[in-house]
Amino acid sequence: MRLPSSLGSLTLLLVLAAAGCTSPHAVLDGTWATTPIPSGGGLTLHLQADGDAVSGTGESFGLMGRLENSFTASGRYFAGTLDLTISYKSGVSGTFEGELAASGMLDGMWSGPPPQGPYAITFIKSPGT
Repeated sequence: MRLPSSLGSLTLLLVLAAAGCTSPHAVLDGTWATTPIPSGGGLTLHLQADGDAVSGTGESFGLMGRLENSFTASGRYFAGTLDLTISYKSGVSGTFEGELAASGMLDGMWSGPPPQGPYAITFIKSPGT
């Protein structure tokens, strides 16, 4: 038996609400970080989704985990793909294009301020965010 589309949509919303999500995009909400390299460098993203729109802030860390730069991120999550424009405080920009690879993992391509990138990168969602 086929459910009317409105009933199917209601069922999806109820399942998401029971799981603590109000949107399929809510899985992006939270803090995401790269695994630090031995020198301590890495990137952190703090994302918030509102429908297809995604925004947030982030930081890039250099040697010994020292803060090098901070940035804002804005873009969209559509058809399983996350596209962000990265605007650094220093005035330069970059991009991140990726997708949810597994639960709690974002795989994609990062292009930071010149001469960085593009290069493959994986972000891991921080527990509890």
